[in-house]
Amino acid sequence: MRLLFEVLSDISLGILSWYGRAVKGFLVAGDSITSLNEEKDTVMLCLIEGVERISMVARQELVRPFYERVTRSSVFREYMQIHGFLPKVYFLVLSPKEMEYHIPKVLYYLKSGITLFDREGILAENLRDIDQNLRDMRVLKVRGVELLDLKVLKRREVEEI
Repeated sequence: MRLLFEVLSDISLGILSWYGRAVKGFLVAGDSITSLNEEKDTVMLCLIEGVERISMVARQELVRPFYERVTRSSVFREYMQIHGFLPKVYFLVLSPKEMEYHIPKVLYYLKSGITLFDREGILAENLRDIDQNLRDMRVLKVRGVELLDLKVLKRREVEEI
């Protein structure tokens, strides 16, 4: 995991130095984090101010050059020698405003991921909101899996997670 985190650190430092104060946070999540296996997929959530008007596909072009720059580093070459393939890093670029939408996959990443950088506490605040909403709901534990108890919900009632 050391090599993967060094690669992610180099990428995040490049993004931070290029975009400066517009960068509000970084979070890493995915199968590599939950299983502690650096050969699996990694998702890097980048919070950058002002990207809400750019399409999701075009946002990849904002951060992809920093991944490509890291491919020339010694850490990257060491990763390649050990594993034989490129680190599987996928980028999700969101604006702080979009964090308010409570996108289910982003909520999952917040719960299971590791915050690398959080300039204004946006990621921590969203995580506190999720935890508070989960405490307010009735959650059952069945065979080690947490499930929302739907029998306490009334017809047409909506619960925000």
